Amino acid sequence: MRSLKSIGQKSLGVLSSLAIAAGASAQDAVQWRVEDGGNGHWYRIVVRPYGPYNWNMTRADAQAVGGDLASFEAPAEWGFIRSRCRLLPDGTVTQFLAGGRRQPGVKSPWVWLTGDPFSYFAWNVGVPNDGTGENFVLCVGSGTGGPSDFDGWDDWRTDDLSSGYIIEWSADCNSDGIVDYGQIRAGELEDANGNNTPDCCEQSTSCPINLIENGGFEIGPTQTDCTWVVHGAGSAFVPGWSVLQVSVDRERLSANCPITTESWRSYEGEFTIDLDGYSAGGAIRQVVATTPNAQYRLTFQLTGNCGETSIKSMFVRIGDMEASFDHACQATNPQPWNEKVVEFVATSETTAIDFVSKMTVGGNGPVIDGVRLVQIADPCSSDIDQSGTVNAVDLAAILTVWGTDGGKYPRADINGDGEVNGPDLAAVLSNWGSCP
Repeated sequence: MRSLKSIGQKSLGVLSSLAIAAGASAQDAVQWRVEDGGNGHWYRIVVRPYGPYNWNMTRADAQAVGGDLASFEAPAEWGFIRSRCRLLPDGTVTQFLAGGRRQPGVKSPWVWLTGDPFSYFAWNVGVPNDGTGENFVLCVGSGTGGPSDFDGWDDWRTDDLSSGYIIEWSADCNSDGIVDYGQIRAGELEDANGNNTPDCCEQSTSCPINLIENGGFEIGPTQTDCTWVVHGAGSAFVPGWSVLQVSVDRERLSANCPITTESWRSYEGEFTIDLDGYSAGGAIRQVVATTPNAQYRLTFQLTGNCGETSIKSMFVRIGDMEASFDHACQATNPQPWNEKVVEFVATSETTAIDFVSKMTVGGNGPVIDGVRLVQIADPCSSDIDQSGTVNAVDLAAILTVWGTDGGKYPRADINGDGEVNGPDLAAVLSNWGSCP
């Protein structure tokens, strides 16, 4: 690497995309995957105690977390969701409001929230019966796993109560063909305020894709318990990551998990990585594709599994360069998260990113989440010798390595097309003078 620097941090409270509504609980969100014949959307079934929740209030809850009530526009979609509608633990039949409705008035057409009319029906026996004000679709789950009189749709009144609702996330605000919720969940798009809408879309800026795979550690083995699982050296415990030395813990901690001995909550989703600290600190690595001479920004969230020591220390290693970071344990829990930032210039087509604990006693270590790596624009890419000014020296460099890939002046290939030529010369001439 030519350079590696830490450029700051900001302190953040714990954010969670799992806070649905007061008193509510939820199954983990599931995706109807395209490779399984689905639409790529994500769904979550939320169960809550009976209370003063009508259809409009329920829809507002779904929209508050970036989704909407689910619309089952194809039989296969309904089949995917129906297989997840099960009895409550006490054996009670569950009832979930969905996104089907019709305008007030007897026998007016039924439509989904998308505006599309029903192209099929899965009504329970005897419904819809055109009862007064029964203008909304309620899904009833019997837990039988197969069709029955109580395993389909019912028509429901505006002010009738239900035991839950079904959220669907389908938004693709950056038009990349992937549902935003899944990219946020995987740590590919930033969502600092936890509303399941990418920050870049809210700020009307471009949405750079995270080069780190599984930056939130959400994708990987299922952990049903609110606890930690130890992974030793050589383990590839979650997609994208490998354990370099000693061990690390993948922790499942979220708003749905009671705090026991752990002193923090996940920054995003439900999972974090405790880098540990036994005889030597635990370490994880991911190797990413990079462009030589391009600039990158690495950000991650840091907190601590506080207990034995007041400072939890770790470092990021990129090539032969290192940047150290500490988390100062707070007197009260949960511990806050702090964003850490490192910028570097890549020297090869692949770059290894290592996160390494400096702790050597006690086992508890620094904790990371929300890892992101994006390429950033060089504000003065035409300054080949990086003197701060585009001048005759840069022009001479262009002419010296003309027709090559840059040779001893790799930055001379300004547009990165593999050859120093006319566009690179034009870039130098058009940016002549002091760099911004």
